[in-house]
Amino acid sequence: MNRLTPLVVLSAFALFASMLLLLACQAEEKPSPGSLGLGDPLYPGLGNGGYEVSHYTITLDVDVDGNFISGNAEIEANATQALLCAAWRSSRRASPAGPPPTAAAGTN
Repeated sequence: MNRLTPLVVLSAFALFASMLLLLACQAEEKPSPGSLGLGDPLYPGLGNGGYEVSHYTITLDVDVDGNFISGNAEIEANATQALLCAAWRSSRRASPAGPPPTAAAGTN
Protein backbone atom coordinates (compact mmCIF):
# COMPACT_ATOMS: atom_id res chain seq x y z
CA MET A 1 0.00 0.00 0.00
CA ASN A 2 1.25 3.45 -0.85
CA ARG A 3 2.19 5.75 2.06
CA LEU A 4 -0.01 8.50 0.61
CA THR A 5 -3.19 6.39 0.55
CA PRO A 6 -4.08 6.91 4.26
CA LEU A 7 -3.35 10.65 3.88
CA VAL A 8 -5.59 10.91 0.80
CA VAL A 9 -8.40 9.02 2.54
CA LEU A 10 -8.08 11.16 5.66
CA SER A 11 -8.04 14.37 3.60
CA ALA A 12 -11.12 13.30 1.64
CA PHE A 13 -12.94 12.46 4.88
CA ALA A 14 -11.97 15.84 6.40
CA LEU A 15 -13.21 17.67 3.30
CA PHE A 16 -16.50 15.74 3.35
CA ALA A 17 -16.98 16.44 7.09
CA SER A 18 -16.26 20.15 6.53
CA MET A 19 -18.86 20.33 3.77
CA LEU A 20 -21.47 18.67 5.98
CA LEU A 21 -20.68 21.09 8.79
CA LEU A 22 -21.05 24.09 6.48
CA LEU A 23 -24.40 22.83 5.20
CA ALA A 24 -25.66 22.28 8.75
CA CYS A 25 -24.58 25.76 9.87
CA GLN A 26 -26.35 27.73 7.16
CA ALA A 27 -28.66 30.37 8.61
CA GLU A 28 -32.36 29.62 8.48
CA GLU A 29 -34.63 32.02 6.63
CA LYS A 30 -35.88 34.67 9.05
CA PRO A 31 -39.68 35.07 9.13
CA SER A 32 -41.03 38.08 7.28
CA PRO A 33 -44.48 39.41 6.48
CA GLY A 34 -45.96 38.29 3.18
CA SER A 35 -46.31 40.95 0.50
CA LEU A 36 -49.17 43.39 0.99
CA GLY A 37 -51.65 42.58 -1.73
CA LEU A 38 -51.36 40.26 -4.69
CA GLY A 39 -50.83 42.96 -7.31
CA ASP A 40 -54.43 43.09 -8.54
CA PRO A 41 -54.94 46.46 -10.30
CA LEU A 42 -58.61 46.73 -9.20
CA TYR A 43 -58.07 45.65 -5.59
CA PRO A 44 -54.41 46.42 -4.77
CA GLY A 45 -54.78 45.65 -1.05
CA LEU A 46 -56.52 42.32 -1.59
CA GLY A 47 -54.80 39.31 -0.05
CA ASN A 48 -51.18 38.87 0.85
CA GLY A 49 -48.25 36.90 -0.52
CA GLY A 50 -46.16 34.23 1.14
CA TYR A 51 -48.54 31.31 0.77
CA GLU A 52 -50.27 29.31 -1.96
CA VAL A 53 -53.87 28.14 -1.65
CA SER A 54 -54.53 24.53 -2.65
CA HIS A 55 -58.29 24.35 -1.93
CA TYR A 56 -61.28 26.57 -1.06
CA THR A 57 -64.53 25.40 0.53
CA ILE A 58 -67.24 28.08 0.47
CA THR A 59 -70.53 27.66 2.34
CA LEU A 60 -73.41 30.11 1.89
CA ASP A 61 -76.64 30.35 3.89
CA VAL A 62 -79.37 32.39 2.21
CA ASP A 63 -82.36 33.74 4.15
CA VAL A 64 -84.67 35.03 1.39
CA ASP A 65 -87.41 36.20 3.77
CA GLY A 66 -84.93 38.02 5.99
CA ASN A 67 -82.97 39.35 3.00
CA PHE A 68 -79.72 38.06 4.51
CA ILE A 69 -76.80 36.00 3.25
CA SER A 70 -74.09 34.60 5.50
CA GLY A 71 -71.16 32.51 4.48
CA ASN A 72 -67.94 30.84 5.46
CA ALA A 73 -64.77 30.20 3.48
CA GLU A 74 -62.29 27.52 4.50
CA ILE A 75 -58.87 27.71 2.87
CA GLU A 76 -56.18 25.02 2.67
CA ALA A 77 -52.84 26.70 2.06
CA ASN A 78 -49.09 26.10 2.26
CA ALA A 79 -46.56 28.76 3.21
CA THR A 80 -44.02 29.52 0.47
CA GLN A 81 -41.74 31.40 2.86
CA ALA A 82 -41.17 31.66 6.62
CA LEU A 83 -44.06 34.00 7.48
CA LEU A 84 -44.03 36.46 10.35
CA CYS A 85 -47.76 37.10 9.93
CA ALA A 86 -50.55 36.67 7.41
CA ALA A 87 -54.08 38.09 7.10
CA TRP A 88 -56.37 35.10 7.50
CA ARG A 89 -59.67 36.50 8.73
CA SER A 90 -61.99 38.85 6.96
CA SER A 91 -65.60 39.62 7.79
CA ARG A 92 -68.06 41.88 6.01
CA ARG A 93 -71.63 42.87 6.68
CA ALA A 94 -73.79 44.87 4.34
CA SER A 95 -77.36 46.01 4.36
CA PRO A 96 -79.24 47.53 1.41
CA ALA A 97 -80.28 50.39 3.70
CA GLY A 98 -77.05 50.57 5.70
CA PRO A 99 -73.50 51.75 5.21
CA PRO A 100 -71.15 50.10 2.71
CA PRO A 101 -69.34 46.97 3.85
CA THR A 102 -66.10 47.22 5.77
CA ALA A 103 -63.46 44.56 6.28
CA ALA A 104 -61.53 43.64 9.40
CA ALA A 105 -58.44 41.48 9.20
CA GLY A 106 -56.63 39.62 11.96
CA THR A 107 -53.36 37.74 12.06
CA ASN A 108 -52.76 34.20 13.16
